[in-house]
Amino acid sequence: FKTGIAFVVDSTASMGPYIDQMRAAIERIYTTIDEAGQQQKVAFGLVAFRDNVEAAPGLEYVSKVFADFSSGAVAEEFLPRAQAVEPTDVSSQSFNEDTYAGVLSALNDLDWEGFGGRFIIVITDAGPRDGSDPLSATGLNASGLRQLALDKGIAVLTLHLLTPEGKRNHTIAAERLSALSSHPGGVLYYGVEAGDAERLGTIIESVATTLTQQVKLISEGEVTEQALVESANRSSGDAQLDALQGGIARIGYAMQLAYLGRGEGSGIPTVFEAWVAD
Repeated sequence: FKTGIAFVVDSTASMGPYIDQMRAAIERIYTTIDEAGQQQKVAFGLVAFRDNVEAAPGLEYVSKVFADFSSGAVAEEFLPRAQAVEPTDVSSQSFNEDTYAGVLSALNDLDWEGFGGRFIIVITDAGPRDGSDPLSATGLNASGLRQLALDKGIAVLTLHLLTPEGKRNHTIAAERLSALSSHPGGVLYYGVEAGDAERLGTIIESVATTLTQQVKLISEGEVTEQALVESANRSSGDAQLDALQGGIARIGYAMQLAYLGRGEGSGIPTVFEAWVAD
C-alpha cells in the first residue's frame, strides 16, 4: 500500500513566505518518512498555479507541474524541483486565482496508478475562480471538480490562508474550497487564522505525518477504521486540526478497503461506493 500526496500551491505574488514554509515542512517530512522506514511507500508531487495568462501575460502559466511522483519518491530529486517554485511579481486580474486549474492538472497530469492512498493538498490565500468566471481555464465549479477527484479515488484537502488582505474574500473562498474538500469522512478544509506562515508549516507537517503513519499501519496488515482514527488523534488542542485528522483517517480507511478489494478481486466496499456516489 503506497500513498501519493500532490501539493497544489498558489504561486502568486503574495505567497512567498508560504512557499518557503511548504518547502521546509516537506524537507522535515522526508526525514520522518526515512525514520519510519517508509521511503518506498510515500511519494510527493508538486503543481503550482497562478491565473489567466491572457489577462496578465507576465504570470507565465496558469498551472505547471514541477514534480511528478517518480521524482517525488526521494528528497534528493524532489527538493530541487520544489526550490524552483517562486512567487510571481506580476499582479493577476483580481484577488481570486485559478485554483481549480492547479487541481485539475494534479488530477490529470500526475500518474496515480499504483497508489492506494491518494491525496491532493491545496495551499492558497485566495478564492478560486468559479466555472462561470470568464477568466476560468477549466469551466468547472467546486462540485464538478470534486466529482472528477472522487471518480479517481482522490481526496482533496485545502489549507486556506486567512490573511488580513483577503478578508473580504474569505467567506466565498471558504465556501468554494470547503465544497471542493467535502467528503463523507469529513470536510478536509483548514482555515489558517491570520495567514500565519509558521502555523501553515506545522499543519502541513502534521497532516503528512498522519498520512505516513497510515501507510505504515496499513502496510503491516489490514487495520480497522478505529485504529487509523486513534493513530491520527494526537489531542493537538486545535479542534479544527483534530477534525481534519479524523477525516483523513476515515477516508484513508475507505481507501484501504478499496485497495484490498482491487487486490482480492472483490467488490468495492459500500462505504467507498457511497463516497463516490455522494
